[in-house]
Amino acid sequence: MEANIKKILQRAATSIQPIFDVVATLVFLALVFSTLGVITASFGYPFELFAHLSVQIFILSLISFILFALRRNFQYGVFALALVLFHLSFVAPVIVPLKSTSLSEDRDYRLMVANVLYKNDEHNLFLDVVKEQDPDIIVVVEGTWRWKEALQSLDETYPYFQRSPQYIFGGARIFVYSKVAFEPLDVNITYSYNRPLLAVRILDPEEPFLLVATHPYPPNLPNTYAMRNQQKKELSAFLQQQNEPLVVAGDLNNTVWSPDFQKFLHENNLKNARSGFGWNPSWKAENSFVKIPIDHILYKGNFEIHNFYNTADIGSDHYPIVADFSV
Repeated sequence: MEANIKKILQRAATSIQPIFDVVATLVFLALVFSTLGVITASFGYPFELFAHLSVQIFILSLISFILFALRRNFQYGVFALALVLFHLSFVAPVIVPLKSTSLSEDRDYRLMVANVLYKNDEHNLFLDVVKEQDPDIIVVVEGTWRWKEALQSLDETYPYFQRSPQYIFGGARIFVYSKVAFEPLDVNITYSYNRPLLAVRILDPEEPFLLVATHPYPPNLPNTYAMRNQQKKELSAFLQQQNEPLVVAGDLNNTVWSPDFQKFLHENNLKNARSGFGWNPSWKAENSFVKIPIDHILYKGNFEIHNFYNTADIGSDHYPIVADFSV
């Protein structure tokens, strides 16, 4: 009886082996192709798209290594391991939490940034998150007149409100709600693509600071990729003229692994509030595998970041992000 079972298992293993080898080969080829995309990301579209998926490619390389290890294919296994370490060097500084979170009492401000999705009608989900998080300042991306009407209950708690003059599909703008007084600023740049952009000065009694909220084009086509980068250049010209501490927040349609994003940080001496607090992917909320961090809170000045995290689902394709900080 035992001999028969062994024979059946051996036959099953023999029949599965070709399928196993095909899957391992396909995963490996996809990994090599994706790695080339990451390496050439600085060449622009479409190569940059691979950089956005750095975590997924790291997972793919790990799967490839495991498959080759199970097959005792050491030649390809060593190469797959090298790719695992290569991609790990990209993703580890972002996905590994290095900082311990502080108590909420340590913060001066809690800032929440939420791309609510212009066609999303789950207004109560968003209001529940706002009630739970109790942020001091809220940046709403893709806010329409329907959203403004649905959020009227915030007016009492957040008496200071401003909306961007620019809007996109469905009348979607950027809204800023604040418990703290602020004054609007004229950005005064050539914003040629009419994407939402809003700047205010938060009137902190000890250290006023600028809050710049923006929503560039998604880089899913060659022309929108170019326009997103051009918008960042125009925004950089404004940021470099400012001598005050500042925060840049919004759906930037860019991940931390993009060469263009790194250039934007470097040119403007910006730091990422996400750094050290883990991956916290903010898009796509409804997809379990393709999740990437494209919503950001960036800062320049003597800010101390106490915490950074995603909130619960609000019915959008984005999760809201939250940063606790002191000025």
